[in-house]
Amino acid sequence: MMNAQAVNAHVTDDNNEKVRDVIRKDQRVGVRAVAEEVNLDRGSVRRILREELNMRKACAKMVPKLLSDKQKERRKELCLDLLQRIENEPDLLIC
Repeated sequence: MMNAQAVNAHVTDDNNEKVRDVIRKDQRVGVRAVAEEVNLDRGSVRRILREELNMRKACAKMVPKLLSDKQKERRKELCLDLLQRIENEPDLLIC
């Protein structure tokens, strides 16, 4: 078992991004599978998910707990952009 100092050493921006990428590809992936794919121990992956990426397990999916103000603003911008495009291009959503 790793001590807290060793786990902290694995919590880097690079490892955070690797874990985030794995979760983005498949939100149903488990901690063990993420740990194997990014070559980290499970404790480090759990800490990255929980403390660095603010995620938690919900119905067998890793989901963000709360959106940051920056994420909320980005989501709003995307929605407004989509609404504008729909107004300008009425056939945009027709398949």
